[in-house]
Amino acid sequence: MIKTHRPAPRKHTPILSDLKLASNGRWKGILVSVGIPGEHLDGRGHPCPKCGGRDRFAALPDIDQRGAVHCRHCFTSNCDPAPSDGLSTLRWALNCDFNTACRWLVDWINLPGVKTETIKEDRNNDGVFTQPEPRQNPQLSQLAEECVRAMPADWYDRLGLHLGLKADSLQALDVGYLSGQNATTWPMRNGSDSIVGIRLRGFESNKKWSVRGSRAGLFLPVDVRRWLRESDTLFICEGPTDTAALHGIGLEAIGLPSACGGLQSLQTLLASMNPQQIVVVADRDEAGMQSARRVIRSVTAFGDRTRVIQPPIGINDAREWVGQGATSIDVFNAVIRTPWLPRRIDR
Repeated sequence: MIKTHRPAPRKHTPILSDLKLASNGRWKGILVSVGIPGEHLDGRGHPCPKCGGRDRFAALPDIDQRGAVHCRHCFTSNCDPAPSDGLSTLRWALNCDFNTACRWLVDWINLPGVKTETIKEDRNNDGVFTQPEPRQNPQLSQLAEECVRAMPADWYDRLGLHLGLKADSLQALDVGYLSGQNATTWPMRNGSDSIVGIRLRGFESNKKWSVRGSRAGLFLPVDVRRWLRESDTLFICEGPTDTAALHGIGLEAIGLPSACGGLQSLQTLLASMNPQQIVVVADRDEAGMQSARRVIRSVTAFGDRTRVIQPPIGINDAREWVGQGATSIDVFNAVIRTPWLPRRIDR
């Protein structure tokens, strides 16, 4: 008998297949956790939870098994990612890459025996991302400058009254106006202060979406570099309006665009800032705390002194907190009452 060489069986790497299997039949609950209303997952047309467009959003068939949705405005076959399955939906909803969406899903499902490090990682053992952060987009940089010039000076006061924010904080974030969309523009920057994306907000409708080609970055006030020399505490929040609210009461604040977006840029920025303490201001709900934990995991390599605070009970986020009269003293009192987090926190 002629012996033939039989190659050794390939080692089974079950992470992604097991993750998909574990999420099958649970996608409605998963998508509700990222802010998509459960009643909008019935297959009929609804306002988009991301861009706000009327009757643009719908769940695709077998939503609980597939997790696929689409929006005719901001999540179509021309998008990257395109609508296809639940992981694509997570990438769209959280504005993050594939690896981050997988890690988020592992955390949500709490898959037994699976550590998020085993999914094709893009960060090292210290939680530092190793993939390059987004590069400057010259076209978006030019557009952002044109929109700032197009913003009438008195509209900063008007927008500030509408959102409950100070006009000078809006100017510090380089907020502009895009007439073709009747929307204000909120530039997103990488850790080197270069524009990589533009968030849009309907001037009257408050609908939110992004200019095509945008990458997730940070909302950075123009005076952030001065803070590197004058302050020892950096506040990190989610969204441009929370950033503007904290800036308006004299706090050194920067903003992330979403629960997972902008973390590479954040780490680049922190490497140059080296603040003595980092305070993450989370929304007052479980989703807000989950987001804050992800942020903390990405920043612990840049300092041992980290805290997560929330607004008082009954107040949802930082902008509402400031709108109800909170001062920098109130925020720092919340910081003082909150214990330091350990050097490592559980995933």
